[in-house]
Amino acid sequence: MVKNNTAKKHSLFILLILACLIFLAGLLLVSYSPFFARETEAAFELNKTRNTPLPKAHIVASGETIYDIARRYSISHYEIVLANRITGEAPLLPGVSLVFPAAPTNTKAATAAGQFGIKATEDRETAPKSTELSVDTDLDAMDVQYVWDLGNNRFSFDKKPIVLYTKPGVYTVRLVLRSIDGIYTVSNSIDITVGRMESYYKGIPYITMDRVGDLLRLDNRFSRGDGTFAHFPKTTQIMQDPALVEFLHDDVLIARAGGFSHVKLKQGRDIYEFYLFVSPIPARLSVEPEYDWYATQFDTGMYGNCGPAGNASAIMWATGKYITVQDVRKEIGMPYANGAVDYDNLREQLSRHGVFSIAAKFSSPETIFEQIDQGKIIIFSFDCGRITRTTGPEETTFTGRYYPDATGHYLLVKGYTIDKKYMVVYDAIPGEWAGNPTRYADGVSMIGRNRFFLTSEVFNAIGTGAGIVVSR
Repeated sequence: MVKNNTAKKHSLFILLILACLIFLAGLLLVSYSPFFARETEAAFELNKTRNTPLPKAHIVASGETIYDIARRYSISHYEIVLANRITGEAPLLPGVSLVFPAAPTNTKAATAAGQFGIKATEDRETAPKSTELSVDTDLDAMDVQYVWDLGNNRFSFDKKPIVLYTKPGVYTVRLVLRSIDGIYTVSNSIDITVGRMESYYKGIPYITMDRVGDLLRLDNRFSRGDGTFAHFPKTTQIMQDPALVEFLHDDVLIARAGGFSHVKLKQGRDIYEFYLFVSPIPARLSVEPEYDWYATQFDTGMYGNCGPAGNASAIMWATGKYITVQDVRKEIGMPYANGAVDYDNLREQLSRHGVFSIAAKFSSPETIFEQIDQGKIIIFSFDCGRITRTTGPEETTFTGRYYPDATGHYLLVKGYTIDKKYMVVYDAIPGEWAGNPTRYADGVSMIGRNRFFLTSEVFNAIGTGAGIVVSR
């Protein structure tokens, strides 16, 4: 009995080893299977000898990507990108015909990753980060084509592209060169790290959440004295009035109500705080970058600077470059004795900063919504007296005009509510107007930053229907 049991144990042990070996072999097979290859691995399928010639063109199918097409024909997606000058700024449209590059005339050369280096010159650590990319070797004498992989599903064909990274993250960048005889050379890769930028008031983060139900991740937001970051278990005590958020998971808050609140998170003796605005009405917004681009005319001078404030917001939104309202005013000057500015003044100043805008007339609210759906924002001159003044407390009522002044004014439309009842606007609070004693009720909440004005009232208030459409 003892011998038989021992033999059985040995047999089971051998079977177990065989099963493990089969499992590991399966993993290796999956790891090296082309069906499981990462998309980035296709980047180095360059300079291959083609046993089967490529077709003259490929017609894009619905939902197809350049990576799908590259895998289908066993080529690198860089070849498709370069041959068709694909920047990645728009999706591939079904029915579009893509061409393929000619095969290399010198098949002896091989892809040489790292034969030359690339470098990045960055203007800041946080979003929005403007980065100039360049080669650390003089290639001017070489007859080559450039295709930069910017790491954000975008490509550039410039020698020294300047890239604006608007979202936090790590972006892996590399450069591919194609010589006149069709040979590709790949650079080393570099990582561009873009940190998160918050809006601050007196050193305290000011955070905006677009709607009730959105999540707020607290990772890497609050640093300790030793340089490490605080983490917040679900049991962390929250002090807030009113109560807008609660913990969903460790380090993750969920918005349960709309409004403005001063939030404090308590960990032992340590308190981490931030100001929070949760949009109380679900809305459809234009393409909104993850950084603060609201400019107010509060305390910017003796003249009404609502127009310059709108331009400052638009410049930050379109380019990521910070500019003060006072600097915009200096560039525009005083075209009118009373400090007023017109659409031509604003558009000229926008163009100085490389911001594309057009003068447009809107025949209905729907035509405004169409521009928002295309990811644009609109600056309007309007009669603010035609917007109903809010009757509730300024800090808890986010619909309507929040100041007594009823005169000519500028505002910026950035979205509309799902039911289209309201337009979502940036309203630069009136500056030094004598009729506006309250301005900011608490100096913090930026009550003009996310306002909801009735669609019918806004369209009535803009009078002629004219506005400035700003694109990114």
